[in-house]
Amino acid sequence: MAGAMQDGVLRFRQKGSNGVHNSHWNGTLEEGAKHEGMRRRRYLLSGDFYFYLLVLYIVSACAVHYAQNALPDAIRDVPGNQLDGTKFIGKRAKTFLTELVALGPRSVGSYENEVAAVDIIQRQLKYIESQAKPVHLIESDVQKSNGSFYLDFIDGFTSSYRAVKNVVVRLSAKENASRPGPALLLNCHYDSAPTSPGASDDAISCAILMEILQVLSQRPKPLPHPIIFLFNGAEENILQDWEDGEWTALEHYHDANQPFVNLEACGAGGKELLFQASSSDPWLVHAYVEGAVRPFGSIIAEEIFRSGVILSDTDFRIFRDFGGIPGLDFAFATNGYVYHTKYDNMDYIPDGSIQHAGDNILGLVMKILEAPEFASNLPRTNKPRTVYFDFMSIFMVTYSYPMGNLLAKLAILISLISLAWRIKKAAPSG
Repeated sequence: MAGAMQDGVLRFRQKGSNGVHNSHWNGTLEEGAKHEGMRRRRYLLSGDFYFYLLVLYIVSACAVHYAQNALPDAIRDVPGNQLDGTKFIGKRAKTFLTELVALGPRSVGSYENEVAAVDIIQRQLKYIESQAKPVHLIESDVQKSNGSFYLDFIDGFTSSYRAVKNVVVRLSAKENASRPGPALLLNCHYDSAPTSPGASDDAISCAILMEILQVLSQRPKPLPHPIIFLFNGAEENILQDWEDGEWTALEHYHDANQPFVNLEACGAGGKELLFQASSSDPWLVHAYVEGAVRPFGSIIAEEIFRSGVILSDTDFRIFRDFGGIPGLDFAFATNGYVYHTKYDNMDYIPDGSIQHAGDNILGLVMKILEAPEFASNLPRTNKPRTVYFDFMSIFMVTYSYPMGNLLAKLAILISLISLAWRIKKAAPSG
């Protein structure tokens, strides 16, 4: 393209098909820009543009659907895996889960909950203890809780309970078993809603924690800090499992109150979702990011849950509000329509769901035990909340709330500058 000045206006010439410039003037530069804009608009309105846009949408939707539903294959229960001490064996966890769910509904006060479920848990604990490596010490106890407390839930009420059973297990290094210090608390509940088998809410969590206990007890080296496994027996009675069960468990073993991990469900199957994290302890989220094999979580789920739109709650609230200790809350949320119904059974739990959760929680546990914040036993920090979300279960993005506010303001500023520049560009000259 060549141009020249004529009558004070910049004009241009275009090459012909033979590569030679046309001799006549064919318009001003402004007219050429207008022609280019019209050409772009015609392209955007053409079928090619919408075809490529549709292809991009379909490919993106397929990728997101795959990432949302892809689950790992469950590791089988074979001798090589049993002795490894590092692998979560999903098939073995499923065996325990099937036995617990076979009891049917386990409502508080029923024989299935107060006797049969406790017997199954104790029998499995005895087997794990008999197979544990000599460097580990496993202690267990069945506690009966009595108490009352006020809970600001819905309209608020005082809850009283008596003889609620909780199974407490402590895994520690045998040589330092009596030494007081920080301990990690892992919590689940084995009771279920009335008429529901409670496979996902919350038997699967019991199976996951039981398998983690078995895996850790097979490690050749002792753990750096003790772990308390708490199997609660009355969560469905609106968190009546809390008072003596949680705090007496720690006091009985002379362990300091340290972080907790709570496993729950509001659906069945799929992936366990990180949906609550303590506000002032971002290091726990970072431990999950580093330890989880396939991280899955979102701050959006936490905001929705905290808004009160969902009339539900978990033991996370009890630990946070009554105990004042930091922690993380996980839940299965897929197929929410089976929640607290007779359909919450094994049919909705694929083997991959057990393996996915087990791999992530086991990795999280090890990262927490290795974290300097855990070993220091320092008082809780006042650091800002952490924003977190995963990208297609490949990795997780985290940043602080102040950083999030800064990014939002920068996005608004860039948008305003871009808008002003476009308006100025489109304005007629002169």
